[in-house]
Amino acid sequence: MAEPARKYDPEDIIPEDAVLGPGTYQNVDTGRIIHKSRYGPLPPSGTSKRYVKISDDPTHGMSEEEARQHREDEQASREATSYEHPSGASTVKTGEVVSSGTYRCTRCGNEIEFKDEGHVPPCSVCTNTTWKRE
Repeated sequence: MAEPARKYDPEDIIPEDAVLGPGTYQNVDTGRIIHKSRYGPLPPSGTSKRYVKISDDPTHGMSEEEARQHREDEQASREATSYEHPSGASTVKTGEVVSSGTYRCTRCGNEIEFKDEGHVPPCSVCTNTTWKRE
């Protein structure tokens, strides 16, 4: 038998475009779990754009192996890019600080150009959050 849908207080619902800190979030409609280790927007989820925060721990609900891998991936990502200094990495994500230049969306090919350093936004065409420096 299917599990009944959970009811959430309206004040607990977080919109998809909210910029949030680290933690574990769940999509209210689909049940999709998001593990965030950095401050920034939630990734696009399709048609449902409502989340609730499950835990302040970004590895909540993961096995020990999954949590270890998650921490290693985040450490590698931090070493490749930095919020304090413009990124020299060839691939960057929404919210990161980048130096001047042209960046191409890895999903649809949309290009954005920075004349000065700045924070990378989600793609205005497809809402993707990963960009490649041209």
